[in-house]
Amino acid sequence: MDATHWRTIKPVLEALLEAPASQRPELLDEACGDDQAMRRELLELLDFEDDAEEMFEPAEDILVGGGTDPFLGGKIDSYHVREILGKGGMGTVYLGEKEGDFRQQVALKIIKRGMDTDEVVARFRMERQILAGLRHPNIASLYGGGTTTNGLPYFVMELVEGRPLDEYCDTHRLSLRRRLELFLQVCDAVSAAHRRLVVHRDLKPNNLLVTEEGIPKLLDFGIAKVLGENDDISMVRTLPERRIMTARYASPEQVSGQPITTASDVYSLGVVLFQLLAGHLPYRLDTLAEDTVIRHVKNEEPKRPSTVVALKEEISTGAGRCLTFDPEDVAAKRDVDIKSLRAQLSGDLDAIVLKTLAKEPERRYSSVDQLAEDIQRHLDGHPVRAVPPTWMYRTKRYVQRNTLAVSAASIVFFGSVGAAATFKVLYDEAEVSRQIADAARIAAETAKTQADAARNRAEKERSIAEAVTRLFTDVLIAARPDKSQGKAFSWRDLLDEARKRLENIEDPEVIARFSRTLGQTYADLGELGLAIELADDCLRVIDERFPENPNREFCRINKANALIQSGEATDAKPLLQEALASLESREQEPDLFLAQAYQNLFKAYFEEGELEAAEKALSASIDIKKQLAEETVNEPLQKSLFVAHTDRASILLRLGHAEEALAELEPQLSPMRAFFPADHSVLASALDNLGRIYFRLDRLGDATKAFSESIDIKRRLTPQGNANLGISLINLSKVFLLNRQHAEALDLVNEGERMVLEFSPKRYRILGVGLSTKAEILLETERPEPCLEAVDQARHYFSQAGNVEAWRLTIADNIEGFCQCMAGFTKEGFDLFEESILKLDAAYASEESGIKPPETDYQRAKARAELLEALLTDGDSVDVEVADKL
Repeated sequence: MDATHWRTIKPVLEALLEAPASQRPELLDEACGDDQAMRRELLELLDFEDDAEEMFEPAEDILVGGGTDPFLGGKIDSYHVREILGKGGMGTVYLGEKEGDFRQQVALKIIKRGMDTDEVVARFRMERQILAGLRHPNIASLYGGGTTTNGLPYFVMELVEGRPLDEYCDTHRLSLRRRLELFLQVCDAVSAAHRRLVVHRDLKPNNLLVTEEGIPKLLDFGIAKVLGENDDISMVRTLPERRIMTARYASPEQVSGQPITTASDVYSLGVVLFQLLAGHLPYRLDTLAEDTVIRHVKNEEPKRPSTVVALKEEISTGAGRCLTFDPEDVAAKRDVDIKSLRAQLSGDLDAIVLKTLAKEPERRYSSVDQLAEDIQRHLDGHPVRAVPPTWMYRTKRYVQRNTLAVSAASIVFFGSVGAAATFKVLYDEAEVSRQIADAARIAAETAKTQADAARNRAEKERSIAEAVTRLFTDVLIAARPDKSQGKAFSWRDLLDEARKRLENIEDPEVIARFSRTLGQTYADLGELGLAIELADDCLRVIDERFPENPNREFCRINKANALIQSGEATDAKPLLQEALASLESREQEPDLFLAQAYQNLFKAYFEEGELEAAEKALSASIDIKKQLAEETVNEPLQKSLFVAHTDRASILLRLGHAEEALAELEPQLSPMRAFFPADHSVLASALDNLGRIYFRLDRLGDATKAFSESIDIKRRLTPQGNANLGISLINLSKVFLLNRQHAEALDLVNEGERMVLEFSPKRYRILGVGLSTKAEILLETERPEPCLEAVDQARHYFSQAGNVEAWRLTIADNIEGFCQCMAGFTKEGFDLFEESILKLDAAYASEESGIKPPETDYQRAKARAELLEALLTDGDSVDVEVADKL
């Protein structure tokens, strides 16, 4: 609605709003006379008088405490405030005017007095920040902003003098083609917002104004969401005069309070498209009451537009008024008759609209761009993705695209009755040839597009790699004796020098890649704290200098990886979940980075003992890698596939499926040795896992070889040691314990415990395993007092981990009970020992393999039971009550 038209109807609307409902018909007759368009417009405004987002309010703004609007007639920034254009839940929009050589009019949006709470101001400023980042010819521009003299935030926007999209189309009696062409411009604007990670969340005709020049403008980002932000929906819903959505345009997940993604905007665009094409809403409603609308949105499947357009409907809007939909009127506004309109809607447009309105987000178009592409294909006469590509459908579209040629051929061939058979044969042959040619053309176009994309990405990757290499080269040059003034640089000094250069990098992708390489180097050297600090620096630099750049996710994932290695998987999980949500919302093709993000999420869940979630994340990672491997297998992908096999073996072993874990990992060892250098961390990790599997299967010789080779590689890679080396040492100590090499086992577990404590002190589960092993070594070397101290420490770590298998605690009980018996605490020790044996027997009797301890641990516990029984039989310092219990 333009400003001139608004000035005409505003006094009439004010009078109607102030008058009792019984007097309104008379006032309408007097004001409108024979002007039916004006009557309909006023009735529609009255219908939505309770919806602060759907209508303009009277020109005089009444304050909370009484009095007239303080801004009217005044000046804000360099603009004179002329009049109120409209009011919403949080603010009022004024007409601002700058006078001079060139008269400029703008829209001034100011937060309402009384609404300036911290939460509302934050949302208002977010809208301003969102608009500042959006530059698109079909999005209303932001010119500036600030704070009024009395402390209320405001911003200055482009003044859009236009009508809502549906009203504009109906008033100008636009054809379906012209409506679709306008809608494509809207899609382009929404897509631009999505590329900036902004979900609008309130797409509807009133927020899509079309100027008299026919240019659509997207407005009102007041409830938009930046993907990854902490959006408190409950806060917004409780604000006076404010709703987080317009129900009849909201998606099923939005009305259900589920997480919102770009798929929700796709759905809202589907409702708008349905209304543009068919003149109706997608659901058969008898009232616009919000609870009724929500129920239909959640539970009712939308009908085909070609069916609905022929229906005559009445929808109550309250106060005895209703909206009427007449088929002939709807068709006339589209400049066709009803029969032609149904024919045009049937087929492609039905399918496109229904795909857009699917209840499940994953069944909709994966992006606004895909929706727009299908509409364009329809307009161009090509098959659309929403319709199954049958032979008949493709033939029909071919004929429609080539009507003239097909008609001419028909005249020639059908001029003779005897030519009919010839036509059939030739047509079939021609169609087959055409299909082959079409397929070849599409394949060639696809190959070219893929090649272009691959070439562009390769060029970008090369550019990034060269920039990162230059940075590290500069650091090495700075460390040369002739440059460093004789100062000797350690590896740590070099890394610290490289870290300082982060502030001066100008490309956000280079920042992310440089930080990842540097952070992994810190982590490999055991400097996990510095790796985490570096990831925080990366996030800070990108947030300060490139706030809308998606490479933030690289930094999040790098930080999460360092947190997992340092034993802080609980803090890593939300970082990974946020990063994955952001990556997936971009609707881009899955890549190796996304697969690795899922793999890191697997590690976080695995460390926390959430095995079901870990398995799900790992499967997602592997699925993406397999998809990528169908196209090409490069070095990073091959490396990642090897890591996936190692991780899958880990989870199988943790679930108690040692044989399956061996079948998963053992065949990969030879290809890994051929692929990796002798000293590679991935090979060391695989050997470590293989050693654990051999240990579980009581193949102690093979376990010793695997653990020893892994330890040798890790010592060469990190001579100073790190947490991963400590874990391998603890693993090997368990094998030495079983071989009764107690002195060597104790040295190994002590060294391993020291490294884990130094480099990753929050790896509580690993520390618990180490101390439990140490306690068993001390038990077998008849040192009960230090044994009890070690087992007490093991329990302490297990309690902090919170993700420990039940059988580990039972084994700890078994060791502690035996140690107490050795130390003379016979009654107390025997009860604990006896209870542990009963639990272990029950575990082995169970059919659930995952709850059982390794066979070796169970057999040692049973051996201790036999030894205790022998001691009791001999009467060796055990009281009669304990002997009787045996």
